[in-house]
Amino acid sequence: MNWKNIWELIKINILYSNPQALTNIQRRQARKPNKNLSSYKSVIRQQVSVAVLFIFIYAYMFLNIDYRHSKGYFSFQIAMFILIAIVSGFTTLFAVFYDSNDTKLYLPLPVKESEVYIAKVMSSQGGSLPFLMPIIPLSMIAYLQLSNPILAVFGTLINFLIALLLSNAISILLVYFIGQMLVKSPYKKTISTVLMVVSTLLAVGVVFYLSSQSNNNSIQGNTSIQMPLLPYFRGFIDVIINPLSTASLLNFWLGLLVLAGLLLLIKRVIIKNYFKQFLSIQATKAHKRKKVRNTKNQTLSQTLRRHHLSTIKDGTLILQTYLMPLIFVFAFLAPSLSRGGLTLSGISNSFFGVALLLGVMFGNLISASANTFLAVGISLEKDNYIFLKTLPISFKKFLISKFLTLSTIQLSIPIIIYLLVGLFLLKTPIILIVSFSIGTALAALITGQILYWRDYRLLNLTWQNVTQLFSRGIGQWFSFITLMAVIIGGSMLTALSIILALQTSALIISFILTLLILALLAPIQLFIYHRFWKKLI
Repeated sequence: MNWKNIWELIKINILYSNPQALTNIQRRQARKPNKNLSSYKSVIRQQVSVAVLFIFIYAYMFLNIDYRHSKGYFSFQIAMFILIAIVSGFTTLFAVFYDSNDTKLYLPLPVKESEVYIAKVMSSQGGSLPFLMPIIPLSMIAYLQLSNPILAVFGTLINFLIALLLSNAISILLVYFIGQMLVKSPYKKTISTVLMVVSTLLAVGVVFYLSSQSNNNSIQGNTSIQMPLLPYFRGFIDVIINPLSTASLLNFWLGLLVLAGLLLLIKRVIIKNYFKQFLSIQATKAHKRKKVRNTKNQTLSQTLRRHHLSTIKDGTLILQTYLMPLIFVFAFLAPSLSRGGLTLSGISNSFFGVALLLGVMFGNLISASANTFLAVGISLEKDNYIFLKTLPISFKKFLISKFLTLSTIQLSIPIIIYLLVGLFLLKTPIILIVSFSIGTALAALITGQILYWRDYRLLNLTWQNVTQLFSRGIGQWFSFITLMAVIIGGSMLTALSIILALQTSALIISFILTLLILALLAPIQLFIYHRFWKKLI
């Protein structure tokens, strides 16, 4: 095996593993054309910086926990970090193995199949490694409390390596079996999108479930958290306490044997079949028959709607659009719901103004991000954009139709989930639910128009990966600042409104809040109309 070839392949594939970072580097190069920037080195530096930052952030969080009496909580934390790393690693590996366009270029070159495969795996580590780095301070702190410093350092390094190999092995197996499905089906994009969404939502669901279970357990003092020991993951602490115990044998040594079997399977079966699998997928795509739809009886609106929906079939985009607004809801509610102590059935309908304000807050969480359908919807057209402007249809009507379609898809799922949670879990009065929904819809639509307008101004039709669209302008900073402003500002305004309502009159405060919100949103809508919609041709 030629490690020089592997290193050259790593430098190529590391750019495919993080196209968003590459876009930022290219933008910096454009601002400073005289400065020689190495793209792959810049990406590596960014990934290492994030990984180191995660170590220090989580080390501070773990310092105050007594793991001598919190062994179950330790196993939960290990499970959570490995699970998140598996999902992140899976998505990155899938992009590098099947969404990059370089594999077919290696076929006539004097490079081995194993060299290409190893290079792709190693270049993908930036996607999962940051989520595994917290295991280092977690293990070090726990092992220092349970053993001597030498054993703590040695155990931390060994168990981190095991966690790294385990997360990569499972991610590689997932990618391989999904590749086998793609060999037999021409619907590569649809299958990969569905599986990516399902796997991520499943991981998030498991994390929330484990978090809710931790809230069901008592907290003894300030440093001890009682949780049940999770099978297999408890082995990371059992082996330090007593490496020859039955618990260590079943949860660590047996798990280590299974991991060795997985790595052997990857070496003898998966790596040796990568080129064959890749060529089979390419052949399936080449012989794919396009299903001809009968569009004779369809109206123009129906045809456009079908076209708009076809442009958002991207797993990363779907996850980014829906995951954030749903995560915040369940992150806030999961602990209270798990204890069964949260209900809003006794709240008076006079608080409809506060509900409207909360709706505005959550509506912004749905749309105020550069990573959503509306924020990239126009740029998703790519080559179709110029072609559509030549058709005998109003391009303005086309953009309006696209906005209405994408906003309906983007808003409907979160709002429906909010309604179900409010009605059936929180037992919220119907008037408050209606007021909350109106506030959510109004804020989401107005914020969505601002992001849609931003996409029109920062139009990019030459992107290769959808993540490149997320970082345009100050995309990531815009999303972060907006998110913080909504959470902090919205929480403070909501708390202040509740205090005033309790001390004075809830009905009067609600009317004042309603008038203020409408007085704020109306001129914003007029401004958007005159500066954007009215100027479209």
